[in-house]
This record gives sequence, structure tokens and C-alpha cells, in this order.
Amino acid sequence: MRPIDHADRQANALAVTLSRMAVVFLLLIPSELQAQYRYSTYVYGSSGYVTIDGPSGSPTSMTLPSAINKYPVYNILQLAFWSCASLTSVSIPYSIDSIGAEAFGNCQKLTSIAVDPANYAYAGIGGVLFNKSVTQLIQYPGGLSGNYTMPASVTSLADNAFMYDAKLTGVTMPAGLTSIGLDEFENSGLTNVLIPASVNSIGQYAFSGCVNLTAITVDPAGTNFSSLNGVLFNKSGTLLIQYPPGLSGSYTVPYGVTNIGNYYSFEACSKLTSVTIPSTVTYIGTNAFLFCSGLTNVFFQGNAPVVGTSAFASAPVTAYYLPGTTGWGTFAAATGLTPVLWDPQAQTADGGFGVRSNRFGFNLTGSTNYMVVVEASTNLVTWVPVSTNSLAAGTSYFSDPQWTNYPGRCYRLRSP
Repeated sequence: MRPIDHADRQANALAVTLSRMAVVFLLLIPSELQAQYRYSTYVYGSSGYVTIDGPSGSPTSMTLPSAINKYPVYNILQLAFWSCASLTSVSIPYSIDSIGAEAFGNCQKLTSIAVDPANYAYAGIGGVLFNKSVTQLIQYPGGLSGNYTMPASVTSLADNAFMYDAKLTGVTMPAGLTSIGLDEFENSGLTNVLIPASVNSIGQYAFSGCVNLTAITVDPAGTNFSSLNGVLFNKSGTLLIQYPPGLSGSYTVPYGVTNIGNYYSFEACSKLTSVTIPSTVTYIGTNAFLFCSGLTNVFFQGNAPVVGTSAFASAPVTAYYLPGTTGWGTFAAATGLTPVLWDPQAQTADGGFGVRSNRFGFNLTGSTNYMVVVEASTNLVTWVPVSTNSLAAGTSYFSDPQWTNYPGRCYRLRSP
């Protein structure tokens, strides 16, 4: 969901390539075209090398050479084949010692990245690209579908390794995995994930934009992260890291959470309709609810939290606050929202209170168009919703036709 400056990344990759030549005099030969790929040749003295820069035309099955015009092929640039829609397979020669980040990212038909066994830097296993020791997974091909089980030797996932892999539905991570990279599964087809106890680092945006993801589960033995009802937290439960974008309906942030994490904790949660935020929350991060197109109501149970930039951008939200809480002028200035006082009352002293036509009921009053849920309980422990009332023109009548089925029943009001 966030813009990626591919031009800047290409420039950075080229700068890294040029740094290999140190103080030696260079002669840069302009890029030449091959049938399937573009390349650049760098010559200094009697030596030189070649970089693969990107596709030429619409390659499908592509085998890269180990040498071009007597010069060895060493590098594949960062983002070289990014979004190459036609590419289905690629074979990497033994000579390649550097493959830039996302070189084969977002290639939706790519099902195989093969590596010459003589290559000392990389390995290809089952079409997936790894470092030579198979301790880091570098690129999962975007055309592979279904569930994927990682080799037991993998300890880290490179940044963006599964990003935009729309056909990926599930992964099994090894028990020794310690690091999940930046943007790891962003905008992938992932539906659920179990994070091993060994993981001690999860990069920002790792599960952002996964619109089919309904559960992030953490092994309880882990010491760095936890999960509750499929939502990812730090171990102590004070930081909400990621709400699964595939969940729908309303969500109540657990009491005790103090921080709704920086950057995209609820990004693109388009099925989320309302959120209740407890009084313990003091900070909501930058872009936290970005692109939550279905989010209409946010109910705050305490004072206004500090809010990062664009926390509710592109979300059609009404923010409700309770009487006696403070800080809403600052909140309005930071968010561009106009907070609304949530003050519905059950009227017990007017003619509407009591039994009518074998129903017990009462009038509800409050600000115009508030939605109020009336819950009932027989023990003040277990509460069940009885009805949802819209305060059109600031009033609504509630009635309970089931009241005679109980020896006694208590009622309370809450937000939807």
C-alpha cells in the first residue's frame, strides 16, 4: 500500500556496484540489449565484469550466462526484474556473487529460481532462492501457490522475500527461525501463520495488506511476542503490533495495551467496522488505521491518546469520547476528525419505563444518530446483546419481549 521508489533503489544499487572498483580507472560501456535481458559492462584496465540490469522485452524462461564478451557476470541489480509479468523461470550461473533486493520480486508467473550448484553464494531449492548455506530465504517465487514449508536450516527471512506473493496461502516456519524481515509477507495471499518461539525480530509491515489473513498465532514459549485472538502483540501485551487484515466486524483492544504500534498496525483492514480503545492506550502510531475503508466508529474509553501522522487517513471514521475525558482538541488538530461526545442515557423516570404490552422497555436519549447496543444479564457477569438502537432525532425506544423468561434481568448500554 505504500509507494516504493524503485528509481532510488536502482541508483543505490548502481552506487554499490561502482564502489567495487575503488580508485581504479573505469570505462563505463553503455547498456546493450540482449534478447531476454539488459546488461552493463564495466572495464578497468585489462579486467572487467558485467551486471544484469533487467529484462529486455518479455522474457519467459531465462538462463543467464556466466560471461558476456569474455567478462564474468557478477551481479543482478536490485529490482532488476521487479514486476516482470512474463517471467516463469530463471537459471542463475555459478559466477553470480550478488543479487540485489527484490531482483525477482512481484513476478506473478515466476515458479522457479534455479542456481548452478557450483555457485558459492546462492542455492536454489524447490525453485526458491537461498543463500549458499540455506540459512536465509531470499526470494520466494510469486507464481508458486498453496502452502510452503521452509527448510529446517533457515534462521532468517530476507526483507520482502514473500511480498506480493498473491498465491501463497500458508507457511510453516522452522523451529530455529529468529528473524522475519521488513515487508516480509506484505500484500501476499497468506491466510494464517504460526510464529515459532525462536523468533526475536519481526520487521515493520511484515503482515501489512494481507487481506486474507485472519490469524497470527505465536508459540506461547516465545519470549518476544504474543498473540490474543489472532492479533499480534509484544510479549507483555502492551504493544499491539498487527491486527490481521482479513478479520471482519468490531474489535475491542484489550485493556492494558498502551501503544497501538507505529506504522500500519491496522492498514487496509477494510472489513473492520468499529474499534473500542481502552483508557490504557496513550499512543496511536503513524498510519495505524490507514486505508481502513469500512471503519466508521472508534470509541475511546479514556483521555485522548497522542496520535501519529495520518493515523486515520482514508478511513471514514467518527471518533466518540466519554464525558469527563480530556485532550480532544489536540486530538482533532492531529487527526482532522471532529470527536463526538458519546452520552446515551436510559430514561427511568418517564412514562416509557416499565412493562408495555407484555414487554419491558425504556426510552434511550443521546446525540442524534448514535448507535447504542443494549445488553442484558442475569448475574452481572455474562452479558448478551438484546438489540441495537439508532437514536434518530436523539431518541429511541428499547423493549425486551423475552423479559418474562427470567426471574430477574439487568440491562446496560455499550457502543456497537
